[in-house]
Amino acid sequence: MVSRLRGNDNSGYVELTLFTIFGTLKLWGLNGHTWLLGYFYECALLGGKSPEVVQKYLPWNMTEKQKTLFREPPKHEDTG
Repeated sequence: MVSRLRGNDNSGYVELTLFTIFGTLKLWGLNGHTWLLGYFYECALLGGKSPEVVQKYLPWNMTEKQKTLFREPPKHEDTG
């Protein structure tokens, strides 16, 4: 029963990875929600697979234009 409550063995690794990503984005002044939407959008374009080159999503590899875009909160369009 304990193992069922513990969850996935990788959950700690996933949590640590996400905290590291969001902490890095915060240090660079980037909006985590906007960054995630951009990353997931590319994953969707690739049929649900992660991009082969993730370096372009690392703040130190982004152009100033990309960083400016990722600093903004996501834009919501009312579809109703």
